[in-house]
Amino acid sequence: MMSRKWTAVVIAIIFLVVSFLYSINVFNRFTHLTYDFIIRKVFPEPAKNVDVVLVTATEKFTSEIGHEPNRSDYAKVIHLLGKSKLVVSDIFFPSVQSEIMDKQLREAFVAYSDKIILPVFTPYKLDKNKAFETGYTVSALNENHPYFQTAVKHTGHINVFPDSDTIVRKCPAFIFYKGHLYPHVAIKALSIYEKNMHIKVSKFSGFRKLQNTIPVDRSGCFAIRYVSPTNLVSAIYTMEDVLKGRIPPETFKDKIVIIGHTIMGSKNADLIPTPFGVQFGALVQMQALRTVFSGNYIWFIDKKIVIMFTFLIMLVLMFAFSSYFWNGTRFYILCIFALLYGVFFLFKNNVFFDPVLGLVSSTCAYAAFVVVNFFEAKKELSKGHQLLSVLETTQREIAAIVRPQEMPGMQKRVYLPTIHDTFFYRTPVITLKTINSLLGISDGVVFSHDRSTASIKILVGTEQTRINKEMISAALKTIQNDRVKIFNRYLPEDLKRFGLSNILILQILEEPMMNIYGIFVDKKSGPVSSVRAFTKNDYQWIASFCLQIVVALFNTQLNDALKKSQLETILRLATAIEYRDRETGMHISRVSEYCALIATEINLPKVEVELIKSAVLLHDLGKIAIPDNILLKPSALTDEEKEMIKTHTITGAKMLEGSDSFILQAAYLIALYHHEKFDGTGYPYGLKGTAIPLYGRIASLADVFDALSSKRIYKEADSFESSIQKIIELAGKDFDPQIVEAFVKNKHLAFEIYTKYQENPQ
Repeated sequence: MMSRKWTAVVIAIIFLVVSFLYSINVFNRFTHLTYDFIIRKVFPEPAKNVDVVLVTATEKFTSEIGHEPNRSDYAKVIHLLGKSKLVVSDIFFPSVQSEIMDKQLREAFVAYSDKIILPVFTPYKLDKNKAFETGYTVSALNENHPYFQTAVKHTGHINVFPDSDTIVRKCPAFIFYKGHLYPHVAIKALSIYEKNMHIKVSKFSGFRKLQNTIPVDRSGCFAIRYVSPTNLVSAIYTMEDVLKGRIPPETFKDKIVIIGHTIMGSKNADLIPTPFGVQFGALVQMQALRTVFSGNYIWFIDKKIVIMFTFLIMLVLMFAFSSYFWNGTRFYILCIFALLYGVFFLFKNNVFFDPVLGLVSSTCAYAAFVVVNFFEAKKELSKGHQLLSVLETTQREIAAIVRPQEMPGMQKRVYLPTIHDTFFYRTPVITLKTINSLLGISDGVVFSHDRSTASIKILVGTEQTRINKEMISAALKTIQNDRVKIFNRYLPEDLKRFGLSNILILQILEEPMMNIYGIFVDKKSGPVSSVRAFTKNDYQWIASFCLQIVVALFNTQLNDALKKSQLETILRLATAIEYRDRETGMHISRVSEYCALIATEINLPKVEVELIKSAVLLHDLGKIAIPDNILLKPSALTDEEKEMIKTHTITGAKMLEGSDSFILQAAYLIALYHHEKFDGTGYPYGLKGTAIPLYGRIASLADVFDALSSKRIYKEADSFESSIQKIIELAGKDFDPQIVEAFVKNKHLAFEIYTKYQENPQ
């Protein structure tokens, strides 16, 4: 854990840098994204005092009315909206066109001059450099033609203010042109509605909301309180429905009505990007009106207050990151959740607190906290990684020897580790390499020393070992009666000539006629020991691993003995069975080799090839239970005797079932199914096709081929080629065609087996 002082310095620097960047608007893009996300998630309270609705000409206007919207239509709409409180026009009238229609429109304006607000706007982008406290000074203004403008009493601007990302989130409270101040139409409408009350605008610098005050930001704009367009559907009426009389005039009584266009491509229907997507200008102005009349203004907390509050958050994090009693990660997450909860809570009360500074500062501080802690722990982690690397290398070497192999020939899916001779022979070598890697040792061997003959035998060593018997003899002279000898700086004269930097010699095991020793040379820095010399701790590591090497060597010898004993027992039992009805046991030798030949050709793993080769020796184990008068009968068998012979498959399987030995499990399958036929006419169960276990299908062909090509009591032997031809003819009937193909493809090897194991060799 890094010191509190260093933590405080890092977090303080981060906060100062991030705060400076925040103050010069570097994070504005993130602020905008955050604001848009929140405004889409937090819905405002509904308007309480007055309804603001939109009457708009839509794409259906021409098809329903018969022509495009004109000034005569606007005049009719204004008369139909006569019972409304105010009518705000989003439609601009810069010129006179038709005398009749212009006159109709002006008469409508004159009739309701005290409740109509006509729009003005500047066609140029609002310049921040020309902003005053509550608005903007503009160099040009598009106004309505005096013919229409003089017919009404009220005017307001309809400009909006796009942020740096082009999204419109606010409107200027006022624009100033040639000595005249124009309020936004929403502010003008509220002033008229409240009987020309004075509406104040103010920058929001705290949490105090001022009565009858519209909050503006530093650019003199007030935020539009957008809502989802789906929530505005009930407040939108089409101009064509109003003109057709489908909406009674009473509907608009005492309401604030804005009229405009939502027709794509219309000159009176501009498109504006908003947090809810692109919307028509009339819809945006409607939401500005709803914001002002509902009082759901968004008050923006000043950046200075945001920076001060964020500083308090950083102080809390500073304490958490530098304390031994707090979990820095949990405290960071807690602060982030608390900050976001506070932001959403304030927004529900129409106050926007920008969380970007807090999120960026705390995240950067947390990242620095993690990085600094990482570098402080790097030394220990590095050692751990080196150790894991050594262990991983060891595991990979073991995994390369012991790989699970699926054995599809078994009744159930069986996975057998390929623990063969290589595993036992390689284990001591892997253990030796592990010692060398962990301790940084360049080379080492384990050897035996015969006391009676003084002969030396290297038992375990790496492939590239340079330790030879001459070096071992020189090392043995130094150890004498000690159990360990270590030479780091000053080597004996006999060992100097080998160019060694250091050496450790230890006695691992002492027997009456033989001792086992280990020699390790040229130690450098390693994951466990960073010292470039042998130490007592190194000796303890080496002694422990060397004992494991010796145990592994004994296990290798024991495995060889057990394996030979097991196979010899199976072979002798199988031979004894064969001698009942044959002169020699050559039959099982040939069948075993034929099975191995087929298994190899169909790409069974080596472990399965060896398994089936050993297991097939017991395929006729059940013949033990067959009486001699039937088994040895020289003439044809009766039907009853044939059925008795067939029982040897089930009898043999019963003798073998239930064993945990993989060989006996495979022998069980072969004994039970080696007389099944591929077309389903075999016994004992009449299985068909691949329903017969693979081992049974292989043994079936090998057994029948040997029966055809060998002499029996009741028949003479067929020739090798004749037997091959009969096997080919029985493909798909008695035998699996793929197994027949594999056997015939290697008939030259089968002939060698046939010749090698003759019953009466010449």
